[in-house]
Amino acid sequence: MSKVQPAHKAKKTKITPLVQYFISAAASVTLMIVGWLSWNNHQLQNQLEQLLMVNVQLEQQLATHEFLTYQQSQLLLKVRKVESQLVNEKQTNKKLLLLEQRSLLMTEMINDKGEEYEYSI
Repeated sequence: MSKVQPAHKAKKTKITPLVQYFISAAASVTLMIVGWLSWNNHQLQNQLEQLLMVNVQLEQQLATHEFLTYQQSQLLLKVRKVESQLVNEKQTNKKLLLLEQRSLLMTEMINDKGEEYEYSI
């Protein structure tokens, strides 16, 4: 009787320790990068939330004013212009800068008590 031999034998590929080391190092680096990006995103979201909370508080204070002075109305126009830029902006860093600018304008608007000779609108 003759033995039937397979056409080709299944070869086991052996991973050398050096290749295994590079694979594990690449996996570790990838995990660190993903972790860093997640943390960075989390920090950025926290900054945005803080700025939005400040803006909400400022808007609530502004809503309590019974009338606006001319200076406050001009500042309000600047705030609206910054808000329109904020809606059209795509980059997160620029959005943060615009939110800070808006917050400063609204703070100035609230702190501006107006002069006695100014007419209210």
